[in-house]
Amino acid sequence: MIANQFSRLPLLAAIAAIGVSANAEAATPVFINEIHYDNAGSDSGEAVEIAGPAGTNLSGWKIVPYNGSGGASYTPICNLSGSIPNQNNGFGSVSCAISGLQNGAPDGIALVDAGNALVQFLSYEGTFTASNGPANGMTSVDIGVSQSGSGAAGQSLQLKGSGSNYEDFTWATESAASFGNINAGQTFGSVTPPPPPVSQCGQPATLISAIQGSGGVSPLNGTVQHVEAVVSADFQGSGNLNGFFVQQGSDADANPATSEGLFVAANTPVNVGDRVHLVGSVAETYGMTRLENVSSVEICSSGNALPAAVDVNLPFDSAGNDPERWEGMLVNLPQTLTVTENYNLARYGEFLLSSGGRLLTPTQVAAPGQAANDVATQNALNQLLVDDGSNIQNPDPVIYPQPAGLSAANSLRSGATVTGASGVLAYDFGVYRLQPTQPLTFTAGNPRPANPAPTGPGSLKVASFNVLNYFNGNGLGGGFPTARGANTLAEFNRQRAKIVAALHQLDADVVGLMEIENDATPAPARLPIWSTA
Repeated sequence: MIANQFSRLPLLAAIAAIGVSANAEAATPVFINEIHYDNAGSDSGEAVEIAGPAGTNLSGWKIVPYNGSGGASYTPICNLSGSIPNQNNGFGSVSCAISGLQNGAPDGIALVDAGNALVQFLSYEGTFTASNGPANGMTSVDIGVSQSGSGAAGQSLQLKGSGSNYEDFTWATESAASFGNINAGQTFGSVTPPPPPVSQCGQPATLISAIQGSGGVSPLNGTVQHVEAVVSADFQGSGNLNGFFVQQGSDADANPATSEGLFVAANTPVNVGDRVHLVGSVAETYGMTRLENVSSVEICSSGNALPAAVDVNLPFDSAGNDPERWEGMLVNLPQTLTVTENYNLARYGEFLLSSGGRLLTPTQVAAPGQAANDVATQNALNQLLVDDGSNIQNPDPVIYPQPAGLSAANSLRSGATVTGASGVLAYDFGVYRLQPTQPLTFTAGNPRPANPAPTGPGSLKVASFNVLNYFNGNGLGGGFPTARGANTLAEFNRQRAKIVAALHQLDADVVGLMEIENDATPAPARLPIWSTA
């Protein structure tokens, strides 16, 4: 699914990974400069040195060793810090001891920058392809020299020559090690080279469609990628979704089975319409492909036009109308859809829409067994959850139905309709859901029937009331807290006051109570629900 094997690397790193060529125009200013991995007897003094412009901040850089047998990275990884000292005309070196460097044929070393981008992937005694880690999928570049294993300790392989960048020097055979100092026979230029470009905008980046892939799990899951796209929706902040969505063209790769949108788990100042360059790790969280552990968010331009929303219709299917192909993208629902469930409206600010009217319990419209199972399958495909862009439980206010929000005078009943909903199609907690980016248009439906006028014997009013864990103790005579009810007497009294007020408003002749419990004591006390009546 990746069009370019270097698409995840900044331009300089991608060129550097190609290797040294007489006609190369690459410039790698920070590079691996010296290696010792094998000597006669027990290996000792194994280390790797890097060199570059003095003052280069190495915080977050690391050296990752690789075993060519299988191509996997291994520990210990050397985490660099501090900055490169000035040892020779504005250049210097920093070394890192790595005990246990492999000395098979071949093995290698990766140099990774603070943005987790691969700068170099070098090997000795042959080449191989990395099977994991920061060089995953990359083929190493053989330095062309090796250690025989019969030489004395204190020898190393070093770059020799004159210049400013990796490409200016040549690997030489074993000589006396000089870790932490400029190599003998190595001279750096007297003019400090310009720093690498600060901006990554416009540098090679991976298509979102290659990250999303055509299946339920990203083919690049677990890898670090560069992404450049337009911010299509912003839900940042702990009270929202803690991130934002980015999208490329509606079909950037000409493959309708792959999504062009992606959720970015980051809280950083961006606005809808910003074109951003991102560096982060691809992850599958709650079933949705995301970019996480974002190390870089760079705004390239602002005020860009958003990609056109894709028309999506219910019911879904597993072929050409599979919602996975629009995960993370701007969508529009042109149908008039029906509110078919509002159970979690007050709890999570979400409700369920379906096409063709309300969904009915399968056994209400089909015989139990296969017929009812078929209806259940159809129902599962003919629904879409509408969310409120928030992770808050018991939100206040509940924003639906818009524009006024939920209230006793403005309820959202099953049977109401929504027309022309638009937003981002997301996936969380096991279901596809719409995160609206525009206010929804609601039309009331399924009105509540008027109460019949009571006459004669039929005037007796009987009511039931679930008092929700109204427990006056823990059930063992131990008082508060209770396992499911109030945790203090004050909370119990607060609960009682609300229940009593509600019971009075019912004005019923007979009331049946549910979820009420009298704590057993040696002399059981009357459960004081009516004590304030």
